[in-house]
Amino acid sequence: MTEIKPDLEHDYDEQEESQESWDDFWADVSGAAKPRTEIIRGITVPVPTGLTVRFAERAEKLQASTKTEDIAAILNDFYGADVVETWKENGMELEEFQVLLAWSVSHAMKKPITFRQAHAEVRELTAAVEAAEQARAGKAARRAGSAR
Repeated sequence: MTEIKPDLEHDYDEQEESQESWDDFWADVSGAAKPRTEIIRGITVPVPTGLTVRFAERAEKLQASTKTEDIAAILNDFYGADVVETWKENGMELEEFQVLLAWSVSHAMKKPITFRQAHAEVRELTAAVEAAEQARAGKAARRAGSAR
């Protein structure tokens, strides 16, 4: 018969650990404190502190999208469908969703930016996308003109 030896390198109470819930355990090992909150369009929401696997999968599929419904689907992972739907019903526009997504991701990745910084990033990205689209359209027009 194999003898079971106690683990003397770890200082814990087996009784206490066996009754610990997953949430309590994870809060303890991850150093999670009560999440900071922000009020966004009248709704108090927690500031994101990490990226879920679901978020990563969805973001990979939708990374180039500028559709409101795609951005809302990604924001659902941070704030829940009810909150996002309320924002939509209250008139939140596409640019607001984009800014909120940039801000949320920055906080989740532990590289927080302000709402103004997120807004500037969205404006820069939008301008770059528009410039690329104009360049493609100009190239297509030149090809069409030279094909005549």
